[in-house]
Amino acid sequence: MLYSSKEKLPVVTFETIFQKIDECHSAVGHLGRDKTWSEVRRRFSCIPLETVRIFISLCDHCVTRKVFPKPIVGKPIVSVGFMTRIQMDLIDMRSVEHNGFKWIFHAKDHFSKFSWLRPLISKEAVNVAETLKSIFYEFGPPRILQSDNGREFVAKVIIDLTKMWPGLLIINGRPRHPQSQGLVERSNAVVQQLLGKWLDSNHTSDWPAGLGPVMFSINTSVACSTKKTPYEVAFGQQPRIDDHIWKSIEAQIKEKHGQEVILEEDLSDDIIDMIKEVNQEESELVDDENTEKINQDDAAVACSVVTTVNDTNDYHIRDEEDTRPDPNIDHEEIIDANEPVLNDICMNTDPTETDQHTKIREEAQEAYLNNAHTQLTRYMSRSAKRKRTYAVGDIVGLKVADVDRTNTSSTILPCKIFHSNDKNGETLYTVATKNGIIKESFQSSMFLDLTTSNFASLRDMNTESLPSITFIQACQLYTNFKVADTCKCAGDCSTNRCQCKRKKTKCCSKCHNGNRGKCKNC
Repeated sequence: MLYSSKEKLPVVTFETIFQKIDECHSAVGHLGRDKTWSEVRRRFSCIPLETVRIFISLCDHCVTRKVFPKPIVGKPIVSVGFMTRIQMDLIDMRSVEHNGFKWIFHAKDHFSKFSWLRPLISKEAVNVAETLKSIFYEFGPPRILQSDNGREFVAKVIIDLTKMWPGLLIINGRPRHPQSQGLVERSNAVVQQLLGKWLDSNHTSDWPAGLGPVMFSINTSVACSTKKTPYEVAFGQQPRIDDHIWKSIEAQIKEKHGQEVILEEDLSDDIIDMIKEVNQEESELVDDENTEKINQDDAAVACSVVTTVNDTNDYHIRDEEDTRPDPNIDHEEIIDANEPVLNDICMNTDPTETDQHTKIREEAQEAYLNNAHTQLTRYMSRSAKRKRTYAVGDIVGLKVADVDRTNTSSTILPCKIFHSNDKNGETLYTVATKNGIIKESFQSSMFLDLTTSNFASLRDMNTESLPSITFIQACQLYTNFKVADTCKCAGDCSTNRCQCKRKKTKCCSKCHNGNRGKCKNC
């Protein structure tokens, strides 16, 4: 054995370099390049750092536990118009159950950002369908209803809702891929934060009572994409909340020594004047554009009453009191004769009248489309940097969701490109694992490039005899994740007919779809 005279350490030969680095890497528990390099320098000499880096890049255990890069901003979904696309989701509140309510139903209009929040006892499809019906009866059904729940759940909802609205289209997001309906997923965090602040401010744990105030706060706050409040886009006006009026009424109530109900005739003259003033202001268009529009309409009215006196050929404007038509005048001749005057008077008038609500939605639509264009530009620039074309046989990685793995399992599912096809100008890939060919197709931006990694057994694998499996099944098989057995009993689980009772185990929250009121084995 050779030793370095300078470092007093054994010199590693070319034939044993892989084995020695493997010993050092295993000794530090696969902790990475720096710690492995420190262990190598402590034990041996004449091993280059670049060799250690190459070895770690080929370590299957390390590669499958790398931190998956943050996904790029998704391609924006454009849905112009109120109630065009509704995204819905359920927020789990079982840890703070109150009066039997365990879930929050959250739906959001994709264009206006208008939100609906309802408490639910369970997340069964029947309860969700009833909640959707109540919203659709008030606002009308949307064109598209989007959900990321399971297909079985969506199938039950479809049966209930399509009976009432045959034109309703219900679509599903990709499993374990919340970015497919990122709007409502991001809003879920906002709802939970606002609800928590409301509970702290009111010193209560009654979260179902706080859904109304939270929903109103969200719907009356300016949305970044439309530059309008959701309430304003939906109804064409701001909510009628006049704080100074209510404070005056509250002060009068206190003067009445705690009387809680005040009749209209009992209101003071000052409050009545304020109410009349507010009503008058709301009935008038106070902005400059609408004021100009009123002036144009007045000019148009003046033009409409211009008449011709045949004897003198002078042009006069009809007096407001004289509204009776002259039976001897031909209306077509009036229009021809007065054409020069009409052109002079009505030169700057706009014959089309713009509705205020339409104007609000047009402004919101313009801001919405500008925001979507910005998102699309950002998506194209970032995806171009990460975009990569893979060939059949290349090794790539897919992220394993936390719910499909244990705490110590791999975070990346190594796959082999099995097939590729072009669809709408974009390449989609079908991949295979050791346990089967995944049914779903994936874009290249969803992959982690593992083409330079080892995975010798995966590269040499024969894919002809592999079965077809789902992505979730592939993740659970690779990580050896075992789903807890559930009984799905409709009774009280008091006999051995219950699978959990027979195995002498307690029922979990998944046994009864969140409804464990009758269960005696919990």
